[in-house]
Amino acid sequence: MMPEFDWETAAQQMHLIRATEEAIASHYKDGKMRTPTHLSIGQESVAVGVSMALPQDAQVYSNHRCHAHYLAKGGSLDGLIAELYGKATGCAGGWGGSMHLVDERVRFMGTSAIVGSAVPVAVGAAMAMKHSGSPNVSCVFMGDAAMETGQVYESLHIAGLWGLPILFVMEDNGLATQTPIADRQREPGNWAALATLLGLRAYDITHSVTEVFETTETALHNLPAFIRVQTDRWYTHVGPELDEELGLTRHRSDDYLERYQQRDEVENALGMVDDRQDLVSRNFLDIEYAFLLAEKAEWPVP
Repeated sequence: MMPEFDWETAAQQMHLIRATEEAIASHYKDGKMRTPTHLSIGQESVAVGVSMALPQDAQVYSNHRCHAHYLAKGGSLDGLIAELYGKATGCAGGWGGSMHLVDERVRFMGTSAIVGSAVPVAVGAAMAMKHSGSPNVSCVFMGDAAMETGQVYESLHIAGLWGLPILFVMEDNGLATQTPIADRQREPGNWAALATLLGLRAYDITHSVTEVFETTETALHNLPAFIRVQTDRWYTHVGPELDEELGLTRHRSDDYLERYQQRDEVENALGMVDDRQDLVSRNFLDIEYAFLLAEKAEWPVP
């Protein structure tokens, strides 16, 4: 039986991710989180829409921008914040930091700071599932820059050739650090055509959370599959600032943030629920408590 979409869950999860990352940005300046952080503010609907549609036992693999994927998969908020503080109660025992989250209890199998490196690992897992006769599926998130690496091309090729039970989700925010996609690719946005050529069912969609959810449901019946989601990264590539705060504006239009906020799926989802204020208040309390726990937690033993 496939999961059903409901606005209450979508709103709660997307707001939790947004508010958590805003809190991370705020607390980061205290100097107690010594790990580089890549925020997903603006992209929450991708993680939530996909995860709501995935079977509970699906294995998820991610990249350096992984907080949203982890929380959307059911990861521990307390474990995430403790991990950023390098504490023993972190989901990776305090040893991984922001870019190396792992929590096998919720089938969140790992992330990596090396662009595209989780993709062949996810393909290997899918290969094992197929050979063992498991009905399970593998899902891997990646950015548009990962599509420019050889290992990702080879992984798509193998998945299509061997018909593996894997879903590739490309979060296309149009940027590789501060380099726009038009400066890196001759035909930007043509990756779905490549995926189709390699034998995958391909989908090209916006970051509407309902469209992401429905497309993921459809794709899971047509694996191997590839979903390109056009989305927006509001903050700078790495760190708690907006690009204009750092003087990095060459790759941004003057009104980029205003345009992004006009299609904000978090606000859209919150507008679809009756108890918006209660939902928001509960999330804020949970986030505040997670930071308090992280501050008090023990350091890992070497």
